[in-house]
Amino acid sequence: MKVIFDTAPLYWKFPSGISFLVERIFFELVSQNIRGVKYSGINMGARFISKIIYRPFKSFWFPSKVLMPSLKFDYLKFFFKCDVFIATNHFIPETSAIKLYYLYDCIKLKHPNEMNVCYDVEYNRVIKLFNKSDFVLTCSESSKKDIVDYFGDSKKIFVCPPGIDHQFYESENKKSSYLEFSEFDCKRPFIYTCGVIQLRKRFDWSAWLVNELKDIDTLVISGAIDKDGESYLNEIRKKFKATNIVHLGLVSRCYQKILYKECSLFIFPSLYEGFGMPVVEAMAVGGLVLCSDTSSMSEIVESEDQKFIVDSKKDFYNKASYLTGLTDDKIKNLKKTNKLNSQKYTANNVAGIFKKIIEKIEKNNNYNL
Repeated sequence: MKVIFDTAPLYWKFPSGISFLVERIFFELVSQNIRGVKYSGINMGARFISKIIYRPFKSFWFPSKVLMPSLKFDYLKFFFKCDVFIATNHFIPETSAIKLYYLYDCIKLKHPNEMNVCYDVEYNRVIKLFNKSDFVLTCSESSKKDIVDYFGDSKKIFVCPPGIDHQFYESENKKSSYLEFSEFDCKRPFIYTCGVIQLRKRFDWSAWLVNELKDIDTLVISGAIDKDGESYLNEIRKKFKATNIVHLGLVSRCYQKILYKECSLFIFPSLYEGFGMPVVEAMAVGGLVLCSDTSSMSEIVESEDQKFIVDSKKDFYNKASYLTGLTDDKIKNLKKTNKLNSQKYTANNVAGIFKKIIEKIEKNNNYNL
């Protein structure tokens, strides 16, 4: 079975969660020889996908300037000959393959202004892809509900969550590398959060929390940033002058893993997430987490002590105070539980979910892949 997965839309400026998702799922499918899958990835983005250690398959990159004119030529029809084509928000070619549209979330419809899109244009674009596809994939039950709310349930919608990098489950004893490159006094307790610097991520809430907490005065943030993000972050710094706010920009996966482990608390007060990958990653390394109880995050985190009411700063503060004030034994037990709960999202388990989806498609539609 040959599968082609388009891994990043043209317009994305930052490294995408879907790109990582593709690599994780298909590494497992190939390495385990599940259904004899042969995978070809196509990065439709204007940048190259970050290199990942485990990559026993081909991945092709089309720069945007080359891709668009090339779509007019017949030779690409030959390239798209496959059993399954999975599109991730870009386009679906004319092919006889089973076409699955991976609609990760509905963020652009929920927050069109922040995402700098026209609601009507985005809605019509997605509808066209929706209609061209045979089936729809998404990353969480929450995203599935959003898709049904916006587009109805005329298509069969399957849920396949992202998988966690193998390195998040490997032991890490290189604390010195973390200390060498830190831009803050890492011997002092700090709160960590991450993500593209956008309003919906509510970094102002993160700064407010650190400003209110006792014995913690440093907020560490990692993630991509643009001009709007810089303005937003500067406003936060002016408002919370007593808080030491450190923005590290994009960091390596290894560095991020150590930040998850060494912080006093990983917080994720986002208003909306198709799938809260950072929360799962923090849990996977045995971190202590606190996230809002909205969208997919309510599915990921089982402990009520590690979720706060999304629109309540009081609950946010109370839960953070409780978690940072726990005894070492209680923190150890909570971290152990987090690590166990995160294992349902290992790349191996996600590959098994994807395998079952393919089997359901075969069985219910008389396909022979």
